[in-house]
Amino acid sequence: MYKYSLIATLVLPAFAFLPACTGKNDSGDSSADTDTDTDADTDTDTDTDTDTDTDTDTDADLYAVSGTAIDFASRAPAPAGLCVVAVDPGPALSGGTPTVLGTSTVGASGAYTVADLDTKPSLGLVIIVQDCGTEGTVYGTGTGISSATLADLGPGETLADRTIFSISSPARDGMVGSFGAAGTTWDPATQGVLLGFVFDSASNPVGGATVTGTAASTFYLDTDPSDGMFTTAGALNTGTAPGVGVFAIPNAPITTYTAAANGMTFDTLTGGSLPGLALFVAFYAN
Repeated sequence: MYKYSLIATLVLPAFAFLPACTGKNDSGDSSADTDTDTDADTDTDTDTDTDTDTDTDTDADLYAVSGTAIDFASRAPAPAGLCVVAVDPGPALSGGTPTVLGTSTVGASGAYTVADLDTKPSLGLVIIVQDCGTEGTVYGTGTGISSATLADLGPGETLADRTIFSISSPARDGMVGSFGAAGTTWDPATQGVLLGFVFDSASNPVGGATVTGTAASTFYLDTDPSDGMFTTAGALNTGTAPGVGVFAIPNAPITTYTAAANGMTFDTLTGGSLPGLALFVAFYAN
């Protein structure tokens, strides 16, 4: 199932080679000169060993994230060649631009790997899937990896099997029309959307769940988009659909969100939307 996920500055190993020291005794004593030279050479060898330790420590601190990019609507692998960009979302909370930490591309069968990462953002990591240029084939999406998940990742390890999502341009346009049918105008170019899943403790989609947040208008995806993704026979869906468990919040404010479902409890999460980006999150029952 699709695990919740919310890169790090690429660094080159630093090699600090120190020049060898050559000693000279002003007294002219040749035996003293020999002793001094030997000591200096020993110091140089020690410096070289220190460099080796520094390089090893730098490499060991790096980590990677890998998995599969999936088309949100079809659940098929995302097209190869799309760009994968890992960012720290922190600066966006104060109106800035997320910091780019690493890049990669989608390969065959949706596979991707972002390697050589050395920073674990305190607010978690967002992995974006987007066009590499102005192709216009997809709408930018971000899938999160929580800070708690990153904290559990040891030096030199790979966080594997992470599903990230992509939204095609036709699916984006369908969302615009469906939000309109639900009575809400959504401009994907200037606004974002928070898309999420509600799962039980066994990672099965939960039907009948609701998600609330301050000043947030939540819509629920159904299984029949012919009359709108978020409406059934003209009426708004009031909870997640069985077997689907998906909610959407256009232009989502950055606030605390809470999920509720009969007989289940969920941890709250803090989230929101970024302009021109669909951000994916998920609730899991305790």
